This record gives sequence, structure tokens and C-alpha cells, in this order.
Amino acid sequence: MHTSLTFDYNESEGRFAKASGDINVGETIVAELPHCSALLERSAQKHCHNCFSRFLAPICCTTCSDALFCSNDCRSIAMKSYHKYECGILPILWRSGTSIICHLSLRALAQRDVEYFLQIRDELRENGGDYPFEHRLKFSNSDYRKICNLFKVDVKNRSVNDLFQHTVMASFLTSCLKAGDYFGDHQDQDTYHEMGGFVLRTLQVLQFNTHEVFELQAGKTPLSPDRKTIFIGGALYPTVALFNHSCDPGVVRYFRGNRVFVHAIKNIKAGDIVAENYGPLYTQEDREQRRTTLKQIYFFDCMLDTNDFMIRCVDCGEFTNLLKGLKAMQDIDVMNRTAERLHRAGNVDEAVRKYIEILKLMSDNLVPPFRDYVLCQQNIRDCLLEYGNRFVV
Repeated sequence: MHTSLTFDYNESEGRFAKASGDINVGETIVAELPHCSALLERSAQKHCHNCFSRFLAPICCTTCSDALFCSNDCRSIAMKSYHKYECGILPILWRSGTSIICHLSLRALAQRDVEYFLQIRDELRENGGDYPFEHRLKFSNSDYRKICNLFKVDVKNRSVNDLFQHTVMASFLTSCLKAGDYFGDHQDQDTYHEMGGFVLRTLQVLQFNTHEVFELQAGKTPLSPDRKTIFIGGALYPTVALFNHSCDPGVVRYFRGNRVFVHAIKNIKAGDIVAENYGPLYTQEDREQRRTTLKQIYFFDCMLDTNDFMIRCVDCGEFTNLLKGLKAMQDIDVMNRTAERLHRAGNVDEAVRKYIEILKLMSDNLVPPFRDYVLCQQNIRDCLLEYGNRFVV
């Protein structure tokens, strides 16, 4: 985690990430392994069931043909935790039409045994899962207590229909765990209901905190027009889940296997919120569209209004001499062509450095929203995707 990344809290925004010091464009802010992750069915024959890496010669589960692995180590990890309970029931999950969030909820429980949850049950009842943030940071990423106080909509604010759907799904997933012999010697109804409660709680947490894990499917040449990102699975990242949304985000994400990397896509000043993006961008949708989408899915209002962007100098707040800025900007076209040429040639490292140089120059002399600034951010994002999951079609 970046040394200048910290977290704060207020009543209106909840927990959010902010910068305690300056963070420069291109710097890595977070690199994190997931608390839990799960592949989509369509990716299960191409990617490792445990780490999401693509494989050429997969290693099979010893008792089913549904889970394939990239190595004996990954198979061993899976067989010692979640897959010994999911083995044989994956087709049920896939054919049921449930979302990746449902599979992740089951996975979050299956990776720890019943005894673990019974041990932390009273502790969670006592504090409601609301651990002090400093305390929560000490938990390992695999500890269920680390995800307990991530954002979820209070039961009082959920509709009866919503609660009913989540409860039915929790019942189905708990039955799947039972079918996978998850309960072992704990066959009593009380334990079954306790674990059903854990599943329901996990569903409500994952609804708002799950990230899509994607892979870049590239053409045979860099910047090929048919390059695109493909959704291969989902994951819960306890640290990245604390980042709030902005329609003008300050970061970009990519993945290596199921590990997420978060980089700054703009210069972030000390005290600024470090925000990511949940889908809607101000460059692609108008404010009403964005507000409607975010309200329906995430239950909050988008507060960004591009009409509110400043028109004075961002440093001194006064009007300034434009000639100095224009002189500094005159070489940007040439620099852009150089960066694009480097990217097309496959020299991604140098292309990223050149685009970052351009963006810093723009940041010093322009006030957003500005088309070339946004395009430069997109170019940096395209380059960074080359470092993540990538497959040449």
C-alpha cells in the first residue's frame, strides 16, 4: 500500500480513501490479493480455479472435472480449503443461474471450516462486526472479520422483496454447503441456521463491495481495434473496497491472476479523496443517467457536476497569464505521437513514461474538464492493462 494512502470516515460518505501526502500519476497505490474470488463458468476451462492464471496444460481436481489448476500448489491450496466442499456442486451453482456474488458468498464461507465461524460468532454478535479500523487492518485478508464492516445497506432501508430474495438465496447456498458435506459433525439445526445467517450477511456485504476481475484480450498488434477487456470472475478486495466512487476517478485498476493493482491516473494532492469508479463516467454519460444508475445499484447520489469545475488557477485561485501555459503546451502533439509510436511498437514501459510526462504537463497548465487530458488518462490506462491479465486472440 502507498505510504501516502490513508482512510477516513464521516457520516455522509462512510469510510473512504484519501491521500495523506502527494501521490503522483502512475504510482502504485495498492496491490492486493482477494479475501475470496471465483471464476465464471465460461472461464473455468481456461483459467486456474485458484489464482485465475491462464494455463496451457491444466492439472485436474482428483475427483471432479469442473475445477482445473495451473499447478500442484494451486490445487493443493484449493483442496485444503474451499474446493473440498465445492467439489461436485459447481455444476449446481452454474446451472442455477445465480450471480457471481452468490458464488463468492459461498466461497467466503467454504474457505474456512464451520468451527472457525462458530468461534467468532459470539464476538460478532457482541460488536456487530464493527471493529475499530486500526484493529481491522491487523486481520489477514483471509480473516472473515476483515470484511464484516464493509458497506452494506441497513436492513431497515431494504425492501421486503429485497430481503426475501436475499434470504431465499442464502437458504439455497446453505443447502449447497450441506450437499458438499461442509457441516461435517455439526449436523444440528442450530448450526445450520447460524451458517445460513453468515451466508445472508455475506451476500449483503458482497452486493456493494465485489470487483469484476477482467482480462485484456488483445489483437496481434498493440492498439489493435479489436482489443477489449473480458469479465472472467469476481473477487472481494478488503482494502480496495474502501475506495469511494467518483465519475471522475483518480485511479485505474488491472489484474494479474486474481491480484488487483491500483495506479494513480492523475496527480492527487495531500488531503484529496482517492476515488475509483463503479461504472458511470462523466465523459460518457450525462449527470442524470449517472445519478439514476448509482442510486439504483449502490443507493447513493452522484455529487459530481462538471459545470462546477473551477475556471480559475487551481493553485492560487486567481486569473493567470495564459501565454506561459500555451508555450508549455506547444510540444504536446509531438509528445503524443511519440508515445503512441512507442505503444504500437510494444515498448509499453517507455510509452507509459511519455504519457505520464504529458499528463503532468497538462496538470500544471490546464483545468479539467479537457478532452486531451481525458484521452491521455485513457492512453495510460490502455498501457497499464498490458501489465495485467492478457491474452492474444
